[in-house]
Amino acid sequence: MLIEESFTVKKEIEGVWAFLRDIERASRCIPGCDGIEILDGRTFYVTVRAKVSYIPVTFRVKTVVEEETPPTRLSSTSKGEEKSKAGYLSQKNTLELRALSANETEICYRSEVSITGRLATFGQRVIQAKSRELAEEFAQNLKAQLEGTAEFPAEEVRSGQGRGVLGRLLAWIRGLWRRLSHRG
Repeated sequence: MLIEESFTVKKEIEGVWAFLRDIERASRCIPGCDGIEILDGRTFYVTVRAKVSYIPVTFRVKTVVEEETPPTRLSSTSKGEEKSKAGYLSQKNTLELRALSANETEICYRSEVSITGRLATFGQRVIQAKSRELAEEFAQNLKAQLEGTAEFPAEEVRSGQGRGVLGRLLAWIRGLWRRLSHRG
């Protein structure tokens, strides 16, 4: 399955690149990120929790930065296994940055994702819808962090779950954002 997305942020290209290469900070934008283990500047493990249809899943994913051309291009590969062995994930990612002006950058990413195992039996539509939802949420979180408009604590972004009133408000805002962005 192929996921492609592009969006712009009000931040200079060097600042965007520095944020994305700071694995600890960038991981805060990953929906459902439940932990990160950095092995070196090019290799890290991320634990991600999500729900596929009605089934909760937890993946431990190893990502390796394969190639980079600062501050414009980065490619990586990711492989992971669901903790109950319900599925396996393999992913090739390409991220490209383009300066639109001194303070505006276009971020384009492309991911080729393959999911096998029992999770794949949910069907491509369900998996693809969930993948796109997570990609959109990542883009929204990244944009908010880069533009300094994130109004929720980093641990809420990291877990992908809010608590109490703040969590419900965050979920409502995300839903509203999705509805508004699909109107145009």
